Amino acid sequence: MDTIARLKELTGERGISLYRLSQLCDISYSTLKNAEARSGQLSLDSIERICDKLGIPLYEFFMTDEDWDGIEAYAIRRLHLHENADRRAVLGFIMVSNNLKVYVPVDVEFRSDGTMLPRIIVWEDGTKYEIDRVLDIRQAAAMRAGGQGDRYTVMIDGKQSYLFFERSASLTGNNIGRWFVERRQS
Repeated sequence: MDTIARLKELTGERGISLYRLSQLCDISYSTLKNAEARSGQLSLDSIERICDKLGIPLYEFFMTDEDWDGIEAYAIRRLHLHENADRRAVLGFIMVSNNLKVYVPVDVEFRSDGTMLPRIIVWEDGTKYEIDRVLDIRQAAAMRAGGQGDRYTVMIDGKQSYLFFERSASLTGNNIGRWFVERRQS
């Protein structure tokens, strides 16, 4: 993630210059400029100080960037709730769990009552799997891949499986969320 680009976005929304922010956060302006010159990376400690001064929780710094998807936002929210959490361990968890989550295209039926029912899942190799039946819909965590959303218990070729809908953090725009399944491990 380009943390400097995200920082510029947040300060631009608030009408604060990088120089003024450096004064508010007691971070040297040269630190911010050097981070900008070396591909936009800030330390987690600096980001936490900046979030504190901007009055936003740490997870909000990461949530709207396209490079971070639901699992990262979920983990950062959890970090925010537990001040004594080992941040490095959680960020390591994020990297591992991303390999377990597979985002998939899904053909969906929208009912007149607003219910969204998945009908076909398209796997990474292009294979299409028709969903025979939706057995249950509930909010639940993806236990192996991490994150949470709407868990659809579905039947595909007579076998029960889970399909998750991860809602977008943005309340505006056309992207309401995306579908994922947990990769099976051998």
